[in-house]
Amino acid sequence: MVTEHPPGIYSALAGFVEVGESVEQCLRREVREEAGIEIKNIRWFGSQSWPFPDSLMIGFIADYADGEILPKINEIEDLRWFKKK
Repeated sequence: MVTEHPPGIYSALAGFVEVGESVEQCLRREVREEAGIEIKNIRWFGSQSWPFPDSLMIGFIADYADGEILPKINEIEDLRWFKKK
């Protein structure tokens, strides 16, 4: 995957909600698919408009539950754990 971010810049994982899926189910699925881990204790963080019609960005925080962090090939360039400061 070609990235538009300079090296050393990280962003949150992102995805789209499937039909019939809650945002919490979407979050679990996207994190599992893109990062290879399971999450728990999902908490809403915030929201903002998205620059595409009929779209909304919704942010969550979650705790690690299980698995080994592993980037999805051809989609995720790098994954890292960061500590809160």
